[in-house]
Amino acid sequence: MFKSRSLLNQLSTLGLVLILACAALPVSALVYDFEDQAQLDDWQIFGKAKWRIEGGVLICEGLGGLGGDIVPKKDMGRQAQRMELKDIVFSDGTFEFKILFMKGKNHEGGVFYRWQDVANWYNTHPSFKKCAGGGIDGVRWMSMKKGKLMWLPGPGVSNIEVKPKECFKKWFEFKVVAKGQRHQTFVDGKKLFDEEDAAFKEGKFVVAMWSSSAEVFAIDDLKIEGKGIPLAVTLAGKLTTTWGRLKTKRR
Repeated sequence: MFKSRSLLNQLSTLGLVLILACAALPVSALVYDFEDQAQLDDWQIFGKAKWRIEGGVLICEGLGGLGGDIVPKKDMGRQAQRMELKDIVFSDGTFEFKILFMKGKNHEGGVFYRWQDVANWYNTHPSFKKCAGGGIDGVRWMSMKKGKLMWLPGPGVSNIEVKPKECFKKWFEFKVVAKGQRHQTFVDGKKLFDEEDAAFKEGKFVVAMWSSSAEVFAIDDLKIEGKGIPLAVTLAGKLTTTWGRLKTKRR
């Protein structure tokens, strides 16, 4: 009896050690550092915006002339100017990225997730209009369902301030945690949104420019992790790593 209990205790201890060890393992993630032109091969490009990797970052040059209405008509809406990540379905998980606006007045570019089509998606993006002498600055969380747009905060509300010396110079760090119907958005470590919406459970992961005017923005250090994200390197120019190993050069 003593030996049986001793063996049982050892097995229980071993099981606990294995559980703790697994919990301590780094989470695998899909990471784009945009140091390699081949990373563009993982994306399908739509629309007329120009996408390129230059100086270790992804640059989008929007040509404008897309009209003033964000509500799409078939696949010709403003958010049709986009890059869709191939072969990946995003559901529950976390994504992080850095974004810098380099030119323009509307500053409308960012990330869509659980994307179904141009009329159904979730989105977060910065809208820094004061830098170009326009309206208020803000970060938005948006959803579109069957072409009907909802965004937070509402019109005329600012939840972030960009100092004049930061215009076209400062990189902003975004983090979105999507779990079930809960959507949390952080910018530079500060939680700006904590919303509930159950319309879409999964979908495509998209980077897009949808300004009606000509604009340029850059994205860097894009990391996507969660259900459905591969645990091994399978596509060109992609890393499976942890956030701590991303390049650390100062912006």
